Amino acid sequence: MIGGFAKAAGINSAMEVLRRMVGAEALARFVAGLPPEQAEVILRPPVATSWIPLEITVPLYDAILEQLFAGQGERMQELGRLQFRDDLSTVYRMFIRVATPMYVAERVLRMWETYTRDCGTAQVTLSEPTAGELVFSGYPAPNPPIWYYAAGFIVGALELTGASEVRV
Repeated sequence: MIGGFAKAAGINSAMEVLRRMVGAEALARFVAGLPPEQAEVILRPPVATSWIPLEITVPLYDAILEQLFAGQGERMQELGRLQFRDDLSTVYRMFIRVATPMYVAERVLRMWETYTRDCGTAQVTLSEPTAGELVFSGYPAPNPPIWYYAAGFIVGALELTGASEVRV
């Protein structure tokens, strides 16, 4: 059993981005092969404020990477990047544009805490004036699809600040 939960709002918006990335037909074929509890997340998006157990979302993201993205981690990262950019309001985008990358990194950590529950901790450290590190630890089900997705989320956030040479 995997502990931890993901907020439905994040999953719902990721599935909308996924639909745009692969098309409705490919997504329908993919969903037809999923276990019922995973298919349900896509076919009948839960209320945004609800929590979805990681034992549903982790295998779903595994299947997305392997079946829809043919194991290409870059596509999973793009899913996270596009979702982050879609989720920000226009007002927040203008604000984030003038913020420092370090400030934005700290906001990403707060978003992590908002969109996950019982999923470990995250911290940001400044290694030099223009560089920093985000460190995630204690995630109950670490795996490549989740980390590619999270990396994309971070890249999307830092791109909006105008940061260059973003490496995740």
